[in-house]
Amino acid sequence: MRIAIIYATTEGQTLKIARRTAELCQAAGYEAELLNAVAVPADFIMAPYEAAVLLSSVHVGHYQAAMSTFLNDYKDDLTAIPNAFISVSLSAASTDQDDVDGLREVTDDFYKQTGFTPLYEHLAAGAFRFTRYDFFKRWAMKLIAAQKGIDADTSKDLELTDWPALDAFVKDFLAAVARTSDAA
Repeated sequence: MRIAIIYATTEGQTLKIARRTAELCQAAGYEAELLNAVAVPADFIMAPYEAAVLLSSVHVGHYQAAMSTFLNDYKDDLTAIPNAFISVSLSAASTDQDDVDGLREVTDDFYKQTGFTPLYEHLAAGAFRFTRYDFFKRWAMKLIAAQKGIDADTSKDLELTDWPALDAFVKDFLAAVARTSDAA
């Protein structure tokens, strides 16, 4: 069985999560193919895939435009197969209910705008990529971290992704895919 893993990333954490998702799919015996939503070939078709995992990150209250475009083009194909969406955001690591509610609002708005609602969803915490930020962004992100009670060393990156939770989500999704395949 082939699984498409379509991702859109800004700073690289979503790609790292997509790669881990592909590894878990392959370890379970599936053929997983990583596709960057920015570089989907013009002749791409979903037909060879029997399931899909989409991953995109939130930046300044929005997901990447490339993921919106992909969903607008392929939402009908995606709804015909088992699918999952992994939302990557720093807010997913927050214990502040306002942050969690804000992420839920951004995600729900994204689903309304694209007309796509996934069968399965996981909210994954992202990372502070201090080593990749310019001076001003590093300063702003350090301020955001401090407001959340995180004492960050800006000379190195700070990863907040809960890998065991991600692994459990992907394994649960793959179990659901197997049940769907067995029922067919």
